Amino acid sequence: MNSHENFDRVKQNAQNAPPLGHTIKITTELQHIYIDGLAAFNEVTKENHSASCELYLSENVLHQILMGQLDPLTGVIGGKIKINGDMNIALKLNKILKNS
Repeated sequence: MNSHENFDRVKQNAQNAPPLGHTIKITTELQHIYIDGLAAFNEVTKENHSASCELYLSENVLHQILMGQLDPLTGVIGGKIKINGDMNIALKLNKILKNS
């Protein structure tokens, strides 16, 4: 899975999930995925906006999470995912990432 496929999967999952109530940005070595969950639905773009919570991980780790091969919490504990912001907001992202 390449970065475009990762983005498409996150976007599809976000559109099928209830609004997060926050903004979240996922940053990899190849892209930014910005999720604006403040409206009636989650809007996903590749914009590099500030967010309530930011996650930093590799495309490979994102792919593993989206495919169910890596639990996000395990990724955080193992140092594969760095979080800048409120951990409670980051946990809400599980609904989108694990909805594959």
